[in-house]
Amino acid sequence: MGSRQPPDTDEQSAKDKATADLRRCDAALAGDPWNASLWREKGDAYLILEEYDEAVEAYARVTDIEPDNADAWCHKGDALFHLEAYDEALDACDQALASDPSHASAWYRKGTIFSRDGRYEDALEPYARLLALDPGRVAAWHDQGVALAELDRFEEAVASFDRALAIDPAYAEAWICRGDALYSQQRYEDALASCLRACAIEPENVCFMNGAGKTLTALRRYEEALSIFNRAVVIAPDCAFLWYNTGAALAGLKRFDEGRGCCERALELEPENGRARSVMDVVLGMIAGEWSDSREKE
Repeated sequence: MGSRQPPDTDEQSAKDKATADLRRCDAALAGDPWNASLWREKGDAYLILEEYDEAVEAYARVTDIEPDNADAWCHKGDALFHLEAYDEALDACDQALASDPSHASAWYRKGTIFSRDGRYEDALEPYARLLALDPGRVAAWHDQGVALAELDRFEEAVASFDRALAIDPAYAEAWICRGDALYSQQRYEDALASCLRACAIEPENVCFMNGAGKTLTALRRYEEALSIFNRAVVIAPDCAFLWYNTGAALAGLKRFDEGRGCCERALELEPENGRARSVMDVVLGMIAGEWSDSREKE
């Protein structure tokens, strides 16, 4: 049997190449400091190395030399996005689009900037403009769906996730987001099917497991939900949302003391977690109801 490469081999190889590219560019720029292509290569290398401040500086040198270089403006926007300098990143994207209105990547980056900044309504136009230019951009269908879901436009969100999945049926994140949108519409059976597809693709992903578990709880299939949550908390024992959702499943099985203990664990991890406290209140209310019923039967 051949030896198995570690999972980050490709990433490390790309970083090694980027480091070598930087040395080569620096040497070449010493004799040709106005070479825009070399500055562009240098910016690209810094992006790969996640040295975003340096990337911004390199792309700025490109645009000083070639003010209409849409690619350089767009990549400068990428670097600024990673620095969370969203206003400056938007300006860079707008500069790219002023030079080339059909620059698909600039439209996409503009949409992601709006989404990251919580401006979901503003994100929709850039995503639509991008998808008109490049309907095969699977990540854009997903990201548009997320923005629509954040705006409570769940049917449109599901349709957008469906477009992503038509292109890439193994896109696990699109399956789980589709499930969340269906869950929000109380279409629990359909939501469960989507969540289980995500789990089949990434069986150790606790967020996906949580989606399936909470949907099973909504369907009152508490034993199945508990089985999933029990596996998930072994993988991520410090994940608060797994503990309070486990508590909800236990409460459904009338195992109230265990349910309360799970909620208490969630609150130990995140004392200000409002969802955990809400589940705790429900569990305590169910305990009180059971106690009252038992007293009436005495």
